[in-house]
Amino acid sequence: MKILAIDCATNLLSVTAFNGNLFASGDFFLPMEQGAKMLPLVDSLLEKVKLQTGDLEVVAATEGPGSFTGLRLGYSCAKAISFGAGIPFYAVSSMKVRAYPFLSCGFPVVTAIDAKKNRFFCGFFHNGDQLLEDSDLSAEDGVTKILEIMGERGISGPVLVCGEDSVLFAEKANPVVDKKLFCPVVDLVSPSRSLAKIAYPMFAEGFAPLEDDAGPKYIRCSDAEAWN
Repeated sequence: MKILAIDCATNLLSVTAFNGNLFASGDFFLPMEQGAKMLPLVDSLLEKVKLQTGDLEVVAATEGPGSFTGLRLGYSCAKAISFGAGIPFYAVSSMKVRAYPFLSCGFPVVTAIDAKKNRFFCGFFHNGDQLLEDSDLSAEDGVTKILEIMGERGISGPVLVCGEDSVLFAEKANPVVDKKLFCPVVDLVSPSRSLAKIAYPMFAEGFAPLEDDAGPKYIRCSDAEAWN
């Protein structure tokens, strides 16, 4: 397993390099500095696990949703390594990456990233299945959709909330149901480590890598596009 995984869908820059059983991860909250810090971090982590880019089997990045700038930055870095080393490039949903450590816990799981403007990028998972596709919703609309799905499928709470903005989502969601149904997971598991563990089996099982012209999945249009 020789993989480099990059996640910068939010202000958290997360990079992991695996070389068999060896791995090195870096997770840094670096608003406005991801571009300057990413390549030195990649080089440092590869060196720690005794790899060069030419030794890698595969590279992966989060495809979104998330920050427009961050997603483009992660894609650009991963694509450059993919082209330069001649290796496949895979992308995984930011929501699935953050939910991954909790998918087998038995509880329903919501992933939440603050999308600003009183909205969240979110997904809903249970027993390993994604039941609400990656969405851009207010906390109130998110709760309504999640409760509908839980009712239809006979799923009971509590609901774990993961992701960088789990606490904020829970603070806004629980008053909607007038009880503490949504329980935030405060400690964030390294997103890039989860990304590597999802993406490498995709490579090993022969899933088609991304096409050369593939880009991130933003879900919403940028402010500039909305203005136009």
